[in-house]
Amino acid sequence: MQASRVFLRLLVALVVLAGVYGGLALFVSRHVPTNTTVDSIAIGGMSRDEATVTLQRVLATTASRPVHLETPSRTGDIDPGTSGLAVDLEATLSDLSGFTLNPVKLWARLTGGENQPLKIHVDRSKLTEAVTGAARAVDSPVKEGSITFTGGKATAVVPSAGQVVKVPVTTDAVAAAWPRQQVVKAVMNLTQPKLSADEINRAPPRTQAALLEA
Repeated sequence: MQASRVFLRLLVALVVLAGVYGGLALFVSRHVPTNTTVDSIAIGGMSRDEATVTLQRVLATTASRPVHLETPSRTGDIDPGTSGLAVDLEATLSDLSGFTLNPVKLWARLTGGENQPLKIHVDRSKLTEAVTGAARAVDSPVKEGSITFTGGKATAVVPSAGQVVKVPVTTDAVAAAWPRQQVVKAVMNLTQPKLSADEINRAPPRTQAALLEA
């Protein structure tokens, strides 16, 4: 009889503890941990809806700005809205809120958060297409030097290196930088002319002609 009473009391205690634990988990699930920031945007202590609205408001301008694809000589723009780049707030907040009974996660949420990275969704096909389009505006073929002779006088055309954007690698760079960086340096493939400007200018006329024919 005594054993039955002890067992019953333990059972009631366990039920009460389970209820308290479940209630705590439910309360914590509705709020972002204290001191939490996302890309330095403070959302600690907010409900999931409040955090979503705050992030949308702060990121609205940043996420809509064009990405400037920078090369050594030119710049091309990429529009995030049509290039497959989108902020994924659902994924960003999924680990910061939501119901869980995992004691490790509950403890982390109760003791405060940290600066969390902003998660984005990338449509690789659209972004590659956008980078390819921007590359057309900045790519330039190699320009070989030349010399023309008019009235016995030689006129040199200065050569210049060709530059072509490496689309796959540059696409990775844009996806990794957006939306924190508005300027992304394109990864280039450079092609040098056969002769430099100095080589053409230093050579005497006859040698210049021979060099250009080589």
